[in-house]
Amino acid sequence: MASSSQDQRPADVSADAAAGPDEVAREVALAMDLVPVPYDFRCPITRDIMQDPVATIDGYVYERSAIQQWFQQGNRRSPCTGLALPALTLTPNTPLKRAIEEYIRMRLSLQCRVLDMKSLQYLVATLAKELQLKSTLVHSRLTNVPVTADDLIEAARAGDASRCQELLAHPLFRGTALRTPLRTTLRTAWRIAAAQGFAGVCFTILEGAD
Repeated sequence: MASSSQDQRPADVSADAAAGPDEVAREVALAMDLVPVPYDFRCPITRDIMQDPVATIDGYVYERSAIQQWFQQGNRRSPCTGLALPALTLTPNTPLKRAIEEYIRMRLSLQCRVLDMKSLQYLVATLAKELQLKSTLVHSRLTNVPVTADDLIEAARAGDASRCQELLAHPLFRGTALRTPLRTTLRTAWRIAAAQGFAGVCFTILEGAD
């Protein structure tokens, strides 16, 4: 018969080995670094990515609010060259604005993909750790609680496949400890379950015993 699934140790996976919240933030920052901000997308005054780029009469482009404030402070020279501007006309740079908007959408999409991937990895690892802990607790409980052959018979008669699986993981029914009387118990439990139509219990007994 096949070895019990309770004896199989979970893979050595823990939430500590996966990305936690801080690690996720670092991964997102790293992903963002892989998509650098083009120099022309930043305002020469604020150094931030522009939302409403406009060009002065000499062709340099700034964030509208930044260059307007520059002029309102009495400045009549170019922030970039220091040369006097013959006029304070501002012209919207629509192609650049569209390019910036597309760039921002791309960065947000990348950020979402990284977050989804890392969050899923963290959740899976956390679940694996919890399952490993539960398995250890169940094994400890079964090892320390007295178990008899009659317990398996009663579980089979009740159609309780989960209980049968737990009992079959107990050292009483494992490996070299499984002597002829206990093998007889297994056959008896299987016949009882089969007679009552408990297919799940029958399968558990066949799968869980050596």
